Amino acid sequence: MRLPTPLRLPLCRYNPGHSTGTNPRSPHKTHKSRKTRQPHSPHKAHKTHIALTTISAAADLLADLTPALRMRKRRRLPKKMNAGILGAEIATWWALSPSLLLHPWWATAANLTFAQGVGHLIGTTISWISQRSGLHPPEVSRAKVHGVLGLITLSSAALYLRRGQEQAALLGTRARGVRPAATGVAVGTAGYAAMLLAGELTQRGTQGAEAVLRAALPPRLSYAGALLTVGTAWMLLWDRLFFHRLIRGLSRRAEILNRAIPPFAHRPSEPQRSGSSQSLEPWGYLGAQGRINVSSGPRAADIRAVTGNTHATEPIRVFIGLVPGRSLEQAAQAAVAELERTGAFSREVIVITHPSGTGWLPDYSLDAVEFLTGGNCATVAMQYTYLPSAVSYYQDRSTALISARLLVRAVVKRAARSPRPPRIFLSGESLGAYGMAGVFDSLAELRRHVDGALFSGPPRSTPLTAWLRRQRQVGSPERLSLLNDGRHLRVCAHPGHLSYDHSGQPYRQSWQHPRVVVAQHASDPIVWWEPSLFYRRPDWLREPGSRGVRAPAAHHSDVVRRMRWVPLITGWQVGVDMLTCTRAPGNHGHNYHSEFAAYWAGILGVEASRELLHRCAQWTRRNGKRRV
Repeated sequence: MRLPTPLRLPLCRYNPGHSTGTNPRSPHKTHKSRKTRQPHSPHKAHKTHIALTTISAAADLLADLTPALRMRKRRRLPKKMNAGILGAEIATWWALSPSLLLHPWWATAANLTFAQGVGHLIGTTISWISQRSGLHPPEVSRAKVHGVLGLITLSSAALYLRRGQEQAALLGTRARGVRPAATGVAVGTAGYAAMLLAGELTQRGTQGAEAVLRAALPPRLSYAGALLTVGTAWMLLWDRLFFHRLIRGLSRRAEILNRAIPPFAHRPSEPQRSGSSQSLEPWGYLGAQGRINVSSGPRAADIRAVTGNTHATEPIRVFIGLVPGRSLEQAAQAAVAELERTGAFSREVIVITHPSGTGWLPDYSLDAVEFLTGGNCATVAMQYTYLPSAVSYYQDRSTALISARLLVRAVVKRAARSPRPPRIFLSGESLGAYGMAGVFDSLAELRRHVDGALFSGPPRSTPLTAWLRRQRQVGSPERLSLLNDGRHLRVCAHPGHLSYDHSGQPYRQSWQHPRVVVAQHASDPIVWWEPSLFYRRPDWLREPGSRGVRAPAAHHSDVVRRMRWVPLITGWQVGVDMLTCTRAPGNHGHNYHSEFAAYWAGILGVEASRELLHRCAQWTRRNGKRRV
């Protein structure tokens, strides 16, 4: 039995030329209430079509570039990029692997951009070599392989969030969450797209240059010349339009900040401080960080209140600023003159401290010395540049060494002439540690001339710490190098390391004066980054605390144990960590805070209870001046 064929009624189409008030079915009947339809504008329809096409193309490109999603199929990007995109996908897994510190969104983006770019280059190179060699990959289901790769990427993202929570717990802070991670992935993917565009422009530029050079050179030479020409052009573009502008901008900003008077920095009234009305070093000479230094810190009344020492005296703080036209030798002599004016050479202790590039000094360190000595001390520092440490280190790291040597030798020479010479100690953090640790050629020479030293967060290239890594005892890890069973020098990631070594056992040798402490956190990228990290695995990434091997509790490690070394990637990740290390919580990253009190108590040989050390640090936490 057949069903009846449905009746197909003719469609009523609007005829623009038809009478506006006439019903097509009943031409004699009009409807005045119905409005007249206007014909569609071809121009508007064309614009709509272009917009929809653009949106569709953008969506396809986004799908082609988004990690995991790009493994399904290629929509817009050419097939010649398949190998590169495959390499970028694999590199994404390592970009999401843990490094020393938590990653804000922009650090995640930077890691993803770099890793995907490197992965794309490696994948493309392997594909090119395979094609030239006549090698062909085994026949497998591309859809299955790509599906597995996409799942691995999603798993890596989930692990990234989970490890972030573990890392946050080690650092004593909150995890970043999903939103910053998603933002980082989105921006990092956009950066990867920009790198692909730059690569395409490079390829086309090379082809154009090769076509020009081919008229005068053999094919191979013409291609090499074209590649060299385009590469040089990119380097000049990067150098002139970005890098030098960035350095100049940072330098100008640093100069302006150095001239500024922070609103919380007030001219001291105590004659024991530089910049006061009695000082030989005028307030206007000190620079921003110098003004902060002499205006802050505990006074005698504060020392009495915190320590209970009724005999506390007013501590001396000398700071010599960076003055145009004054040489480093003259600045060192000005420091000695200011120390003489304040009576510093009759004090029990003089601490020669070396600032970082901007002139910044760690207040937790200076305050601790003043509390532990009852104010019977003097601290002296000399500014040698106003540039940030990274810029100063890049442009001229020798100035940090020269200025430290001049100041130390001038003070030590003058102190030796005193009837009762004070004990001399050295200190420095970051670039300041690099300069101060390089004053003497060896640890033995340091012990002959001064009574102790504290170097916190020394850069990897610091000569003393490099020598220490080479000379460390067999069995001691690089992060906690052991020398002569801790007889004079002790490497500390935690105040507990003043008493016990990496194994948790007491040092075999008693701690003899002069005492030296090298403070370095496992999570401090300033301490661990070096150029060779891009291509060589360091010892600290072979030892427990990495590669999934848990570090002993005695290490006090604050780094995720699953951190591994990956060529190129790890060097980049730790380099990015250097940009965030001063934002880490106190006593982690490149922030050395309350631990200074314990370190100085050990170096000075002062018996101090844990409660007293805590009160000293609490005072600095409440009253310390922030950086500018």
